[in-house]
Order: sequence, then C-alpha cells, then structure tokens
Amino acid sequence: MRYYVTDTGDIIKMEDTGPLPITSCPSAPIPAVHYWIPLTPLEQMANQEYDVLIVGSGAGGASALWRLCEQWRGTGMRVGIVEQGDAVLPTNARNLSIMSGRLDNYYTYLSRPVPDLPEARVTYALGGRTLFWNAIIPRILPSVFADWPISYEEIEPYYNIAERILNRSERPPLTFPLPEMLLSRLWTGGFPEAIYSPMALEYDTLTVSGRIQSEVYFSSFSLMAEALNHLPFDLAVRSRAVQIVRDHHAVRGVNVMSPDKKMHFIRAKNVVLSASWLETPRLLLYSGIPGKAIGRYLTNHSFIRASGTFRPEDSPVNDVQFFDLLIPQVENHPYQIQIFRTGRLEDRRIAFLALGIVEPRFENRVRLNPCQLDEDGIPRVQVDFSYSTRDLATIQVAARADLQAIRAAGLTQDLENGRPNVCLRPIGYGNHESGTCRMGDDPETSATDRYGQIHGIDGLYVADNSVIPFMGASNPTLTTVALAIRTADHIVRKTQRHLL
Repeated sequence: MRYYVTDTGDIIKMEDTGPLPITSCPSAPIPAVHYWIPLTPLEQMANQEYDVLIVGSGAGGASALWRLCEQWRGTGMRVGIVEQGDAVLPTNARNLSIMSGRLDNYYTYLSRPVPDLPEARVTYALGGRTLFWNAIIPRILPSVFADWPISYEEIEPYYNIAERILNRSERPPLTFPLPEMLLSRLWTGGFPEAIYSPMALEYDTLTVSGRIQSEVYFSSFSLMAEALNHLPFDLAVRSRAVQIVRDHHAVRGVNVMSPDKKMHFIRAKNVVLSASWLETPRLLLYSGIPGKAIGRYLTNHSFIRASGTFRPEDSPVNDVQFFDLLIPQVENHPYQIQIFRTGRLEDRRIAFLALGIVEPRFENRVRLNPCQLDEDGIPRVQVDFSYSTRDLATIQVAARADLQAIRAAGLTQDLENGRPNVCLRPIGYGNHESGTCRMGDDPETSATDRYGQIHGIDGLYVADNSVIPFMGASNPTLTTVALAIRTADHIVRKTQRHLL
C-alpha cells in the first residue's frame, strides 16, 4: 500500500499492484486531400448513373442537395453535383476578418459582368452568391402569391424549413440605443411595420450542445456539410455543364466540360438546374429545350438609395457600426426599405435603400447571341431589359418613401447641390434577378410546372432564382431555398412511386 499527500494536505491511499501494462495506441495513415471538401473527378462521375444530378452549388442547388441527402439517408441513392467555378473559400467571405475592406474587390475577381446590365454580375465559385450575400431573408408578401401557380399556404411549410436551416434570426441578441431609437421613431412616424431585418445569421458560435459553429453569415457550405453527414455525394468543381441530353420527353443526363476542354457525359435519371438566373436559361436554350417562356420574364428590383445623418443631440447613441433594419413590403406599398449604417462611425450617416417592384414582362429576357462565342465555343448571352412605365412610377413612389422614412427616423436629409441626395442604382444592382425560368401552369407563359419541372421534359427541374414568377419587393433567397426543398421532396416522392 502506498500513501500520497496532495498539495492541499489530503492523504490518498493507493494499492500497489505493480507496473501497469501500457501498449502502443493503434494508428493509421491519414490520406491527404487537396481540397477541404471531398471532390470526385469528372472521369469517375461519367462512369456512374445518378438518381439526381445537380448543376450549381448556390442557395438553390445546396438546398436541394441537403434535402435529397436527408430524405435518402442510408438508402444508397446516388446524388452528384457539378460546379463551374472552383472551391475558393470555405465560408461566406463576411465571416473572414481578412476580407475586411476587401470583400467587394474579391467578389469582382470571382464574378463576371453580365452584358447589357451595368451592375449585374454572376459568381462562378463553389457556394455561388452565398459566398458574399448580405443574408437578408424576408418572406414574400402572401398577397403576391396571387400571381403564382401555388398559394402561400402551399409554400408556408417550406418557408418554415428554410428559415430553420438558414439559422433565421429576427433580432440580434444584444440591442443598442441607435437602432432602437430609429425603430421607435419609425413606428410613431408612419412605419409601424419596421423591424430588425430577418437574417441568416448564427449569432451563437457555441451552441448549447457544445457544437462550435464557424459561420456567422450563412453560406451553402453549411448545407453541403449536413448533406455529407446524411448521404455521400459526388462533387466536381471547375466543371461546366454545357448541354442537357434528353430522349424524347425525358432527361438522360448532362454533357459537362472539364478544364482541359474534354466533354464528359454524366447520366442521370433526374437533373436539377441551379446555375443562376443567367446560366440556367442559357443551358436550356443551347440544349434546344422547347419552351416559349425560357429566358423570358426577367425581373429584378429597382434600387433607390438615399441617406440621412442623425443630429448632434443624438450623438450619444452613436454606438454601433453594424445593424440592419427593414421596412417590409405591406399591402398597397410596392417597395420595401433596408436601413443600415454606412461609412465610418464619425460620419453619423444612415443609408435607406428602397427596393421597388419590377413587373415581369415577356420582352425582358436572356437570349443566345450566335454571332459571339465564348472561350468554350458556346454562344454568349445577351440580356434585353428595360423599365416599364409602371416600373418608373414605382421608382417615384419608392423614392418618396425613402425621404419620408428619413424624416420619420428624425434624421437630417443629406443633400447634393441643395437637393435631396436620392439616386437610382444602375440596372442589375443588388443581385435579385429572377423569373427567367418561371413556374406556372400554362406552358405558353411559364417554363416549369408548379414543382419546378420543365414542361414536357420528365426529370428536368429548375431550382434557383429563375423559377420565381414574381417576388414583389422582397429579397428572393429565402423563397429560392423553400422552393428548392419543395422540388427535392417532389423528386423523392416520384422516385418512391417508381420503386414500388
């Protein structure tokens, strides 16, 4: 028997049993991987037939991927995804401190301008626009669904799921006097609907379960990680989907080009296009997929910006750099207004950005230009877009609402040459383009049915902003995610019926 005295003076009695046999811990070599997410060579994917092949990895593609893997957990179903861009960031760039002051520059590097739309850009990278987005996720006003083939009640359960997986936060865990003061003044000044912007933010980096989160701003990588935990899937980056292959009225797969310009045919029973409002209709048009509405009804928002400066007597509340308030769209108001800090703290300036409704019109479109080929020998796209007389009237209404909100907030209107500093951003600003593969019941005026399937082509679906027929004045991403989940559920049900 041995006795030990601890630092506190306690005596511990331990039985002496001789030396404890200790063996070497087993170890195994850890294979090195080039990327932080599992990748599959296109050559290997070309040897498989997928139950679902997804084109594009932004909000819509990642949401469909997550839902399919969750629903098919442990079933052995095969899911693949191809992305034209590379894996350049593992998270939303706003989560990286190194991006402070450089985010816009890197976004410009990773994206490409869109012909004929001065400020529109398309992101080519794994994660798509979720690498850079502001994460504002309001629901579309229920009355807007009067112009949809489905009702608000049909999409509401999917809104609930989408808000859960996007970590929707209605307000920050800590409040500060400045945004609280602005809200109070807006409520009594004619905007009782003003709220903190609903955002896809995970404020708590360490959850009650002890799980450490690396993302505050949401990106589609969260959904890809969850999907991998449910069902393995194949992913190829730097892989451009060039052409849809079909047999009569059913999809058969996709021709995909590798960086060395080699074409690979990837077979799939179902194909989900989530390549963007621009690339999805381009792929359909180049593939000869019939449909009068494909590429048509392009819409966005008009963006009208004004700013105000809070008064010297309000200077004690100059206490917070970041906040985001929202005056959401309400009945008979064809706009919403985002309110946020701009510039340096000492500038005391608050921006008011009104998003005006733009009506969907057949003549606003994405089309192929056969006279101009890109570096892969594929026709470039041309965009035709203009504001209608009704859109221009909405811009005037939204501009006046901006000024009214500034006054209601108790701010001093910023002036330029003695006039209110109100400006209309160039067409394409804001990245809210949608409608180019809109859903509907009539093939004459829509590209897909109410589940996102291209009219007349079994197994060919769209799940990105382009499927939204009309978004009103609300940001589109939450709705895109909800619809992508709904489309994935439809594919699961249809596949189950075929297996029975």
